[in-house]
Amino acid sequence: EKVEGKKLSFSLSADDGVDKISEGTHERFVINAEKFNAGVEAKLKKGLSHA
Repeated sequence: EKVEGKKLSFSLSADDGVDKISEGTHERFVINAEKFNAGVEAKLKKGLSHA
């Protein structure tokens, strides 16, 4: 529904065939997976060296 830079926002609703039973919003962010995973790996290595 809306894009703001790397942020994606969605509105949604659910019904049971008779009535609306839920509605809400959901937000996701577009990331560079390679950079993110490298950061996680570095944190894991740092944490394991302190154990």
